[in-house]
Amino acid sequence: RMMTGSAQFRYHPDDATLFKIYGGYDHTDFSNYEGAERRLFDLNENNFYLNTTFRKRTSGGWNWFAGVAFSFFEQKIGNVSLSTDHWMELQQELHAKVKVFKRISPAFRLDMGVESFIRRYENRYQYQMKEVEGIDSHHEINPTISAGFLSATYYPVEQLKAELSVRTEYTSLNEKVNFSPRLAVNYYLGDVVLSATAGRYTQLPVSRLLAQENKLKSESCIQYNVGAQYEGDGRFYKAELYYKKYDRLALVEKGTVDAAEVLTSGGYGYSKGFDLFFNDRVLLKNLEYQLSYTYNIAKRKFQEYTELTTPQYATRHNASLVLKYSIPRIGTIVGLTNRFSSGRPYHNLDLLGLMNDHVKPYNSLDLGLTFLPSKKVIIHASATNILCRKNEFGRVNNKAILASNDHFFYIGVFITLGKKAAYDVSNF
Repeated sequence: RMMTGSAQFRYHPDDATLFKIYGGYDHTDFSNYEGAERRLFDLNENNFYLNTTFRKRTSGGWNWFAGVAFSFFEQKIGNVSLSTDHWMELQQELHAKVKVFKRISPAFRLDMGVESFIRRYENRYQYQMKEVEGIDSHHEINPTISAGFLSATYYPVEQLKAELSVRTEYTSLNEKVNFSPRLAVNYYLGDVVLSATAGRYTQLPVSRLLAQENKLKSESCIQYNVGAQYEGDGRFYKAELYYKKYDRLALVEKGTVDAAEVLTSGGYGYSKGFDLFFNDRVLLKNLEYQLSYTYNIAKRKFQEYTELTTPQYATRHNASLVLKYSIPRIGTIVGLTNRFSSGRPYHNLDLLGLMNDHVKPYNSLDLGLTFLPSKKVIIHASATNILCRKNEFGRVNNKAILASNDHFFYIGVFITLGKKAAYDVSNF
């Protein structure tokens, strides 16, 4: 069972001022009998988000932006893996940001600002065993990240754009300062854009590990990208090569005392590959197609992966083909999507090494139908995996991880009130 609601408010007193508020909430209940013992897995989730922003353009050419966002997520699960056990997870974040920017001259633009993230994370696992002392594991952290950033964009000639930026962060848990420089260059040749970027990025480890060891360092990534794109005459093509080097990843290691496990920042890894994307709306009348392909080689030594290996979530090949055919006379769009991924790696107990085998490839053929009876009403229906393929998402102890259902059917009716046309997110 799901309940979802959202509201938005927009105030535009003059051409130079804009004030917006957006809020959303959703609640989910899910229960399912699992295993031979018919254990009732019972999940309850609450998710709330509020965002307020203010923009102001002054007569001197300076543009001001200020925003505050608050998010709240709570998850409770009963009978998680055993009867009578219970899991609770809570995440809260307050994000405040102030930014100012100005085009100093036709060839130079300056952006600068500060922001802060105030977070709270808590989890608790409880299990009461009969006539034996139970388990009550509880972790909580309250990290704060404060940052300042500066960006300078320079147009030395009409075809060339270069952007140099720096970002400095201070994290309260480990009391460390991180410095991240970044450079992006674009060169324009008519409808073709050549691009190259290089930069350093940091983030805190995942909350569940940080709650166990709050002195973990911020994880680091140095990233390089080279790409080209073409847009014109109803066509859009893009290709990009990338390489990412990871350092200071959270890693579970064997300790020196009684071989106890300890958390360190000694993990590392890399990811490299290329992305291709094609979109064409003029090949045939009323037909649009999108074709995307990603080739990725990823290796990590992090978290529970004690060797440099391919993580369970990383697949080598990913592709999708989307066809959309419009029938203007009846206001209908028919869509067909085919998604493919090579098999995910998993740890086969019968073979040597870590993550040493792969499940069968993933493939899903989906069908969609959109009907526009009027400018303010949208009716959409879709069905996933219409060929009823039995897809695997990995294996644990050589047991396949399957979807709860092989295919789904969805139908929705969207009615816009107070506007002349159906809702468009760009209007907000």
